[in-house]
Amino acid sequence: ILENEPGEVIPLVVRQTIDFIKNFGLNEPGIFRRSALVSLTKQVQTKYNEGQPVVFEQYGDVHLAACILKTFLRDLSEPLMTYRLYPELLGLSALKRPDQVDIIRDLIVEKLPTQNYNVLKYLIEFLNLASNYSNTNLMTTSNLAIVFGPNLAWAEDVQMNSLANY
Repeated sequence: ILENEPGEVIPLVVRQTIDFIKNFGLNEPGIFRRSALVSLTKQVQTKYNEGQPVVFEQYGDVHLAACILKTFLRDLSEPLMTYRLYPELLGLSALKRPDQVDIIRDLIVEKLPTQNYNVLKYLIEFLNLASNYSNTNLMTTSNLAIVFGPNLAWAEDVQMNSLANY
């Protein structure tokens, strides 16, 4: 994706959706839980895919930007956290919280490709900001994890994805 955006570290779609939500949606209740019109979502996706400019202000819907961000992450050919890290991420639930933090840090810093790391860091910093507004947007860290977790990591084997949900 970044090959089409010389000199950029974060894909345009990620930058634009996050910037729009920062400016207009941090206080919106359920910002990442409500969906946007499917027709608008497809229209914006087509614009991004064709390299056309997208101006979220013209749509006036922060939920559209949130849907585009989640859809972008979910539609990647490989998850941002990579297939290779998925088994290790699943194993984290068996560990105590302090150990989880150390292992996550090691996984992300040492094993995640640099481009993925940069996008993940950008996204996590934004989600941390969004969680600071949880009194109004209702998106606590737990809610954000529920919404974004499946969009950041999944198994290459479709059957494993089904099993991980149980």
